[in-house]
This record gives sequence, C-alpha cells and structure tokens, in this order.
Amino acid sequence: MANRRAGFFSKPNAIPQNVDAMILSYDVYFENFGWNKGGKLPGLYGGEDGEGAYKCSGGSNPSTCFSLRLMWREHGAGEIYAYIPKNQESGFEQRPDVVYNPVYGQSLGRGKTHWMNNKWHSVTEEVHLNTVGKANGWVKMCIKAEGHSQQCYTANHLVMRNNHNIHLRGMMFSTFFGGGDPSWAAPNDCSTYYKNFKISVPDHAVVG
Repeated sequence: MANRRAGFFSKPNAIPQNVDAMILSYDVYFENFGWNKGGKLPGLYGGEDGEGAYKCSGGSNPSTCFSLRLMWREHGAGEIYAYIPKNQESGFEQRPDVVYNPVYGQSLGRGKTHWMNNKWHSVTEEVHLNTVGKANGWVKMCIKAEGHSQQCYTANHLVMRNNHNIHLRGMMFSTFFGGGDPSWAAPNDCSTYYKNFKISVPDHAVVG
C-alpha cells in the first residue's frame, strides 16, 4: 500500500494583499479511515510577500511565515497544527490546550474536536493575527459532521507574527498521513475527499 500526499498554496487574487483576518471553509469526507498517529489537513497560512511565506512546515519555522493547518490524530481527534513564532506568552508550553513541540508545529486543542469516519464534515477556520508586540491573535476551528452537532475550539492569546510585513496570504492545502517516518503510514486503504473551498475576509478585518 502506497502513501499518497497532495499539497499546494492558494492565494486568491480577489483577497487583499495585506490582510490580518481571514476565513477558510471547505468540506472533507473520510472514507474507510484508519487514523493511525495522524495526518494533515488544509488550513490558512501567512508571511511576508514573497518566497519566505511558504517555508513553515516540515520542521522549518523561520520568522518569515506561519502556518495553521488542521490535523487528525489517533481515533479521529482534531486539532490546529500551528507553525508560529517561539516567543509566545509566558506559560504557553504548559497550557492545557497545547501539546508543545520544540522542533515541529504546536498542537493546539488536540481532542477538543473529533473527525468521524465515512461522513462529510463542514469545516471553517477563522484566523485573526496578533497586534505586533502583543499575544492577542486567535484561531477558531469548527467542524460539523453530517447528522451531528457542530464542534468548535478557539486558540487564544497567540503570537503569529513579530513584524508588520507578515500578513495572511491564503490556504495551504495539505493532505497526507504524517509524521516523518513510516510508523505514521495509513494502516489500510482509505481516502479523503474535498469540495466547496471558500476563502473570505471578515468585514472588520484590517487591511494594511
């Protein structure tokens, strides 16, 4: 059985160049899923205007970018998987909603939401960047499996940027099992399906 992955960045022309709040929505279906240790799902990203915006993944976490993909974990536990600056507010590493990683992304809200097998989910992720010099950024994820109530989690008091040249840019589409070694591989033949992607800017967003 071969592991397949897909990934690309989407930066819609209709979205303002320098925006500090953004909403991503899409639908995802998990077919015949064995969750194993976890895997990546699409989320929003940002950074400087240029190649530096695309660097925050795979253990690379430069000051030029941030990424806020979603993930599934064991048994379908959901989370926000965040590549964000290291200079978070005091106590960040000990927060009950944070699984801290000194090298890779930070797990925010693991298990606060849950994905379900063989069901379509409506997904939204809303991001509001911090004011430079303050830990007042936040990210909210909501998922609603067909036939079930909506589940939401908000990660507050975050630093996503340390300079005024960093803004939201668009969607980082990412879907694969992983992890960086074979122990993360899909345990059986399974698939994810996607539809209805939309990126929007809240009416109250700041545009630089």
